[in-house]
Amino acid sequence: MQTSLYQQLAAPWREAVEQAWLACKAGSLPIGAVVVDREGSVVARGFNQRLASQPGAHPLAGSAVAHAEILALGSIKYHRPLQHLALYSTTEPCSMCHEAIWMAGIGELHFASRDPYLGATDSFAQLPFAARANCRVFGPESKALEQLLVVLLIERLLKLSGARFAIDSWRSVSEDVEPMARRLHARGLIEQLIEEDASCERMLQDLAQSLAAG
Repeated sequence: MQTSLYQQLAAPWREAVEQAWLACKAGSLPIGAVVVDREGSVVARGFNQRLASQPGAHPLAGSAVAHAEILALGSIKYHRPLQHLALYSTTEPCSMCHEAIWMAGIGELHFASRDPYLGATDSFAQLPFAARANCRVFGPESKALEQLLVVLLIERLLKLSGARFAIDSWRSVSEDVEPMARRLHARGLIEQLIEEDASCERMLQDLAQSLAAG
């Protein structure tokens, strides 16, 4: 039996993608983040809740700062420095999240997909503080995972009015992702998977199969 992409992912990436799928199910943007220690054990989790409004959601849910990385970092009660920790995010962090990651003293940042609209990896690296923060940055690490995550994000952005400017920026990553996302949106696959409370593994598998079918 062929191993699925989900099964091929390293444990931190599985956890991060699981968080992104939770965000999607919560009605928010599919972005997830986890923080792991030297042994690879997850010490903090967070998923985007900017658009979430369910009862019992995070206290910051629905606010402009309810980004996956911020919520993950905010749950860490350790004393700084946190140089021994690594943060994994499914999407390249924005300027706000980048600064929070670096100010917290996180030793490594890994992101699975680029964000040409809000991603701040290159711009933040130019700041004098960035050199002193000593946070090593890696990503994206899997083309297959990046494509699925970008298509999923764009498919969700298509539901939002005023997101055209953000969607256009992804053409610098790939000319194909927007047409793929539009076909996916027209099929209603993601909505169906949410209604069925499908697992993250099934979501990735069905998404990959749908894109392969054209």
